[in-house]
Amino acid sequence: MLFNSYIFLLLFLPLCWLGFWKLVKADRFSWALSFLTLASFLFYAYWDPPYLILLLASILFNYWIAGVALQRNDKRWIIGAVIANLVALGYYKYSYFFASTADAHLGTNLGVAEIVLPLGISFFTFHQITYLFDTFYRVVPRRNLRDYALYIAFFPQLIAGPVVRARQFLPQIADYAGKRNFGRFMTIGLSLFAMGLAKKVMVADWFAVHANKLFQLEGDALSNITFFDAWAGSLAYTFQLYFDFSGYSDMALGLALLFGFRLPINFYSPYKARNIADFWRRWHMTMSSFFRDYLYIPLGGSRNGAVRQIINLVLTMSLVGLWHGAGWTFILWGFFHGVFLGLHKIYRLIAGARLVVLEKSKLYTAASVLLTFMVVVIGWVLFRSVDMTQASVILKTMSGTNGILLPKEGFSSFVDNEGLIKAAANGERWFSGAKDLFLAIGAAYAACLVLPSSMAFFRLAEKEGPLRISFKPRLSYAVVFGLSLAASMLMLNRVSEFLYFQF
Repeated sequence: MLFNSYIFLLLFLPLCWLGFWKLVKADRFSWALSFLTLASFLFYAYWDPPYLILLLASILFNYWIAGVALQRNDKRWIIGAVIANLVALGYYKYSYFFASTADAHLGTNLGVAEIVLPLGISFFTFHQITYLFDTFYRVVPRRNLRDYALYIAFFPQLIAGPVVRARQFLPQIADYAGKRNFGRFMTIGLSLFAMGLAKKVMVADWFAVHANKLFQLEGDALSNITFFDAWAGSLAYTFQLYFDFSGYSDMALGLALLFGFRLPINFYSPYKARNIADFWRRWHMTMSSFFRDYLYIPLGGSRNGAVRQIINLVLTMSLVGLWHGAGWTFILWGFFHGVFLGLHKIYRLIAGARLVVLEKSKLYTAASVLLTFMVVVIGWVLFRSVDMTQASVILKTMSGTNGILLPKEGFSSFVDNEGLIKAAANGERWFSGAKDLFLAIGAAYAACLVLPSSMAFFRLAEKEGPLRISFKPRLSYAVVFGLSLAASMLMLNRVSEFLYFQF
């Protein structure tokens, strides 16, 4: 059941919302929480009912372990539970990848069958881990099983994040702000949801059509793409992923607000980043902070000198890549970002105090933003490619070293409205409207640079705690977001998954 599907928008969401608030308004808050928990289980079971058993077993196991660890004041129970969670994640997500790799390169015959990945397992596993540590160190008090189950299964965050820590969610149940802020939460929640749905349906899905035309090529058709083919498809994916994930993040926060809960900010104009470290402070912010606190810092962080810090960065980012997917392209993508984070660290050490002067220059800032964007685009090619061969061909073509720069008709043919970007192996046109595509790419990039993020627009902020809201609604905003919601729903003729659902 996707957020951008009719069954969710016209059936599940309104019934769930009405049932929850009817109980809240009747001063049956405990019943409302139980109702929302059961609805979240139903939401998960709609995808594949048997996997609901896995989610329930994970909830019961971790809740029990947390209680035993607290009672005995023994951290070994926490460590054991973390290992068990990671083993379960590894089995479902990586067993086939590692077994098939061993069969291909070591001559083994492990014969491990490919396993259907349980939806959201990466996210609810991370949620379980934060709960184990937050309760053991008494960052949050241990609550009843129902409240814990709601924290893990709450449907706006269950499938693709954000990664919500126990300390960020459970206190909101104890001090529920939804009822006393009902009007403001509903206004901003609906507006955020409408904005996110429009990004997904109107923008991301449009770019997806063009990106897929490049990344679905193979063989001769792939090896004969032109310089402009490679850049057009790669940039199309760059903005597909941006608006897809930005849209999902808006929708998740908006849905949570509709039920009176605040999720942490997860996306903040990452293509405005001035360097690669800044990019990771803006892209999938909750995942970045999770890996920082639970992997990078325990490895030593920056405490043992620059060389060790760079090693820690590369190792952490390689595992971030592996977390995103069981494939060498994902691992290399993470390693690639780790290397550039290391290079950024070296650059800052060399530049020293001169950076203070340089960063005041508008020209330096613009160049930094553009260079960072180019690095990110190259990384996205690794991220999206189906295998290393495809990634290698596309990146080589983007560099201009394969000798195919333009279609046979030349540049003037390339930019006409007939869209003459071709798969040269068979001479067929595979982009319709090349000129329109490049205009759309330019417009999308300008929007990413100039327009405020959703979080800035709605004045959402957080500092080590729940989301704070200072936005004042206006009638004009309501009209605009209402029209965009209606337009988006009319365009739901082809429901597509959010890209982060597969991770």
